[in-house]
Amino acid sequence: MRKLAEYTVCALLGAAGYGALELAVRGRTHWTMTLLAGAVMPVLSLIMQRPPRSPFLLCGLGAAVITAFEFAAGMIVNVALGWQIWSYAGLPLNYKGQICAQYAAAWFVLSLPAFALCRAVRRSFRAGQASR
Repeated sequence: MRKLAEYTVCALLGAAGYGALELAVRGRTHWTMTLLAGAVMPVLSLIMQRPPRSPFLLCGLGAAVITAFEFAAGMIVNVALGWQIWSYAGLPLNYKGQICAQYAAAWFVLSLPAFALCRAVRRSFRAGQASR
């Protein structure tokens, strides 16, 4: 039950954090993006249970996970449902307009604070467990 609560907190913080970041940078967001960020965070939290020693490898793994989730979400909301929430079709090195190298690089950088947030949540839950 504690792990479920931990993953839920990670998901909620990730959804709120990414939504706020997108609002600050782009001036808009879409509810599907907050759900996507919320879905990614528990996976990043799982990775943090046994993280690679190299921060470069950790960020690469984070970027790969986020990019994979972004591609899956894009194929659903943009292609299958036709909502056209985003399109990277005009950017170099894109795949089907749903993912591209530029945003994969951004996810590489943003995964570091996301992993730090997951680590902080895990430590907070551990500290709460120890005080019982």
